[in-house]
Amino acid sequence: MPRKLVTQAQIARAVKAVKAAGMTPTQVQVAPDGTVTVATGPAGAPAPLSPLDAWLTQDAARQS
Repeated sequence: MPRKLVTQAQIARAVKAVKAAGMTPTQVQVAPDGTVTVATGPAGAPAPLSPLDAWLTQDAARQS
């Protein structure tokens, strides 16, 4: 199955729709088939760190 391209405009529309519904977008995921998923959470809640981001944060703390 070929990958579908998702444009920045499509992602912006999805995020705008989530905000218009009164929710706070915390993460956007794009699947290989072109599906855009916007995760929501409470206002001011930080997005969960991916394993890579968690490792980079720990590594930066060790080096400083």
